[in-house]
Amino acid sequence: MKKLIAVLAVLAVFGLATSAQASATFDGSTWYAGSGTTVALNGGNLEWSAQAGKIMYTNFTQQSLSTIGAIASKSYQFKFASAGSSASSQLRFGFLDAEGNAYRTSDGAGDTDAAWANNPTAADDYLGYQIRFNVDEPSSSSAADMNLRKRLDDQDSNLMQSSSRWGAGTAVNGFDMVAGTFYPMTLKAERTGASTVVWSVTFNGITRTLSDTVAAGQPQNIDVIAVYTNTAYDNGLITLGLPASPVGTLVIEKYNDLGRDGSIAGDPLLGGWSYNVSGGVGLVTDSDLDGIITISGLAAGSYTITEVLQPGWIPTYDTDGGVLGTVAALVPGGGSVTVKFGNAIPEPAGLGLLGVGLLGLRRRRS
Repeated sequence: MKKLIAVLAVLAVFGLATSAQASATFDGSTWYAGSGTTVALNGGNLEWSAQAGKIMYTNFTQQSLSTIGAIASKSYQFKFASAGSSASSQLRFGFLDAEGNAYRTSDGAGDTDAAWANNPTAADDYLGYQIRFNVDEPSSSSAADMNLRKRLDDQDSNLMQSSSRWGAGTAVNGFDMVAGTFYPMTLKAERTGASTVVWSVTFNGITRTLSDTVAAGQPQNIDVIAVYTNTAYDNGLITLGLPASPVGTLVIEKYNDLGRDGSIAGDPLLGGWSYNVSGGVGLVTDSDLDGIITISGLAAGSYTITEVLQPGWIPTYDTDGGVLGTVAALVPGGGSVTVKFGNAIPEPAGLGLLGVGLLGLRRRRS
């Protein structure tokens, strides 16, 4: 029992299991829940108890959009809990510029959406972009009012709800997502010209874009994400996770060093060998007997590969030139690295130079 209590305490400290609350720290910033909803960390993910007509908000480190080529982006894993029953159940993500004014710094107890855009110390409020979409809409169709839009009025206390605060935008289709599954998502704004910002949203590998070519009202920075549910929303809990780390591939090649000279140039591959690979991979074997082992899906990082030496063979070559038979390799995220080993059958004892010459003669005749 004491051990169980200790484990639960550790999980709570590291944010793996916490109770629901009005705010929570995730991805380096504080996320605030609107009236009647809560946020919580669960397994390192942010869970929002989304309900119809509610909002969640965070202010993160400012990303500039003031120069051509500048990009502001945020990437997460996204999941919704339920397929819902309403055809008009809609979720909205806002990617916004608070224009350097006061940010929201408390939970939304008693507040509705309107209060979240109110910067009491400034006449101006938020600029930026929004997507409105049905979370389970297929990519082959677009439900009513699914679109990418630009915020038109930066001096109003309504942040995400009223359509009159946003341009007509560009209609979009869905993203082929189903309830209960994590999907990669990216919110991105890129300044491609002096008066052009491209607003794009990606879910499930599907990207929708809006090209904003009207300089007036364009954000110069992005530092706020707001998430809003319309009054018909019934898709349940919304979960955000950190983006999955890109994985890499390790390729191991074995060569028969026929010349016993520490060079594998022109030598054939040698099948049937095994290796111990660090990083939790363990023993791997060339079961195809072709001299090549490919290990995919590895977390990016350093790995040590050690050959299992077979009787009658000696190591003569490996990629890093260190201790023969062991190679340290760096597997890149999203890429691959190849390590090579060379082995030879040693010269028979007592054969000497004459034997070496006879072996060479035999090789040339064959």
